[in-house]
Amino acid sequence: MFDTLPDRLDFWRAVSGGASFRGELALTELPRLCSLLERPHGVVRFELNFGRDAGGRGVVQGTLEAVLSLQCQRCLEAVEHPVSAKLAMAAVADLNEVDRLPEGFDPLLLEDRFVCPRDLIEDELLLALPLIPRHSSRACLDADLLSDGAVDGEAGGGPFAVLADWRQPHSH
Repeated sequence: MFDTLPDRLDFWRAVSGGASFRGELALTELPRLCSLLERPHGVVRFELNFGRDAGGRGVVQGTLEAVLSLQCQRCLEAVEHPVSAKLAMAAVADLNEVDRLPEGFDPLLLEDRFVCPRDLIEDELLLALPLIPRHSSRACLDADLLSDGAVDGEAGGGPFAVLADWRQPHSH
């Protein structure tokens, strides 16, 4: 078990040696992910294990744990999004092999012998992002807006009721 994650790793050497990596990686070291975060702080805890599956195929499996700070699309404030993901990838020489992968494994297309473990972690975290980040409750909306029904149009004639007054002739 290694505590240091290399920048570049010979995939087949790691598979034949049964290499394992465990540790923490600062989110600031993941530039594609950082560009999507409200606040790029914190770490991702990871464990990566290289080996072979029952069919002899080279695989990497692992777990990722992180809390990502995203922008809530309701209130535009930060919302914490916990991620607990499992990584399971099997090496393929070309995309024709994808249909023959064992269940639960994603393809890892190797262009050469080397992989960047940091990229594998970052890709998995990107896939774990919600499509529309938001708080789990409507607590992030202004309570005054909800109380008069202006958001849902439940009271006051709907969201455009205030415009009806403009259509009425005013006497001066």
